[in-house]
Amino acid sequence: VKKIGSYAFYGCYGFTGILNIPNYIERIEYGTFYNCTGFTGALVIPPSVTCISDHAFNECRSLNEISIPSSVSIIGSSAFSFCYSLKQITIPPSVTSIGRKSFVHSNSLVQVEILW
Repeated sequence: VKKIGSYAFYGCYGFTGILNIPNYIERIEYGTFYNCTGFTGALVIPPSVTCISDHAFNECRSLNEISIPSSVSIIGSSAFSFCYSLKQITIPPSVTSIGRKSFVHSNSLVQVEILW
């Protein structure tokens, strides 16, 4: 397994705590965690991931923390849109593309650090 497929966890409500994506995953596909409105806690993306596709975490309304590794080069459109509880994010210099509306309506963001 190299990727988590589109809509694989669509609408899941039971995620709490820290979600550690396995180290062998290279891509988080379109809408993988779309509408996981009950996901509370932190998301840890491993250094094997190179792409966070469009809408991957769209409407994860209770997600409050993300760690993006320096292996990621693409953050897709609306990847973190409507993540109302997201407070901070650091974007590493490896990111060469941030899609349209990637963080739209993530109204709690108080710190965005872009390391370029």
